[in-house]
Amino acid sequence: SSMSVSAWVRLNQINVDQRILFKSHSAGPLESWKFYINASNIPSFEVANTISGYFIASGPAVNNNTWYHIVGVKNGNSLSLYTNGVLGGTQDTVTGTVQDGDGNLLMGNITDGTKQLKGQLDDVRVYGRALTATEISTLFTNGQK
Repeated sequence: SSMSVSAWVRLNQINVDQRILFKSHSAGPLESWKFYINASNIPSFEVANTISGYFIASGPAVNNNTWYHIVGVKNGNSLSLYTNGVLGGTQDTVTGTVQDGDGNLLMGNITDGTKQLKGQLDDVRVYGRALTATEISTLFTNGQK
């Protein structure tokens, strides 16, 4: 029950809700997990469990026209969000089983085509394991824009 998502993100527009990655599910809740930047410009990683609970780890706000390396990690009952190799936020109370995500994996929007990313993505990755802080730092250092 561990996973990581990673992407380089550069926004052209801020102050709007935008999806980086979205893993859908066919029944409520209609998401398994999402990786996004909210309307307050805060990157977040959110997972949904099978009993309709949502758990979020968020990082510091981002600006437009700047590349950021953003990584979300689920490791057991913990979520973490890293921005440019630095831990920005954690959630240590993830309970239940994460929705199996039997729907599509979408990049840059959600199932109805809304919440489109206003910017660019690069080097988007999904891992079936929790990345370590050292691995995240290496990804940031090696990919700096």
